[in-house]
Amino acid sequence: MVTLENVDLYFDLLEQIKNLNFKDSKNLLPLCEKSWPLIPDLIADTIKEYGSFDIAEIPAIERPLTYLACRNDVEKLNFLSDLVNRYSELEPWREMVSRALNMIEVKNEIFSYIKQNPNVKQKDLKKVFPQIDYDLISELLYAADHLELIERTKSGNTYTLKLS
Repeated sequence: MVTLENVDLYFDLLEQIKNLNFKDSKNLLPLCEKSWPLIPDLIADTIKEYGSFDIAEIPAIERPLTYLACRNDVEKLNFLSDLVNRYSELEPWREMVSRALNMIEVKNEIFSYIKQNPNVKQKDLKKVFPQIDYDLISELLYAADHLELIERTKSGNTYTLKLS
């Protein structure tokens, strides 16, 4: 049974999520987690009210994915995978969640390399990992820096990297 209380709570949490700086992962993740169980009611209420579910973004799913991958949080990513696969309305988010699950392996490879090569330059990772999209590498390192998993120090037009 859909409760409007859950839908209202979802939108309250959504506003809080949208108002957070991307770097504020400590507050972002708990708000997103509180939102996830409310999404089925959001879907049902939206379909009831508008006849279809055509919401273009769900920040509670989208925003924490890279952070969860950086933290190797397979449990939460699997929860999101189950959620987006359970509801056909969430099909647009399936690839994003799948990509985040795959990011864990990439992140572990990169961190292993950084551990063996402290103070490596970020731009040099393009040559070391040519099979990995450099935008993905940058995204992971940016999030890892904000989670304080690595130290990323500006060095000319790149960054020097080492594990924290």
